[in-house]
Amino acid sequence: MLNGRPLHAFFTPHDAAALRAELKQMYYQGKPLPLRTYTPNTLEDIKEIQKLMVDKRFMISNQNCEHSIAQAQSYVWDPKAQLRGEDRPLKQNDHCPDMWRPAILGTRSIGNESYSTGNKRVPFKR
Repeated sequence: MLNGRPLHAFFTPHDAAALRAELKQMYYQGKPLPLRTYTPNTLEDIKEIQKLMVDKRFMISNQNCEHSIAQAQSYVWDPKAQLRGEDRPLKQNDHCPDMWRPAILGTRSIGNESYSTGNKRVPFKR
């Protein structure tokens, strides 16, 4: 999967306890996988992903990612929240966008020796 690229951290969603438990059993180069948890800041994350798409820095393959394309195009906002003046997506058909966020946003600051967990930075331990 990595094709020889180094693995600095493997980010999982904050609510994926079963996935983390399974990944803790896996090894990379003889060591346990370097797992990190990503806690989303939903609205800011959505804005950031949109910006990356507009800048063509995040693109979805139209040959291999039908579900990602369909879910990106059908993202639904909560009309009740909008009546209260809030922007909040409904939790419908959003597994793919939820999958992108830890992989893209969680890893953005590894080069700076820290990683993002929502609004705060945490020192990155090698």
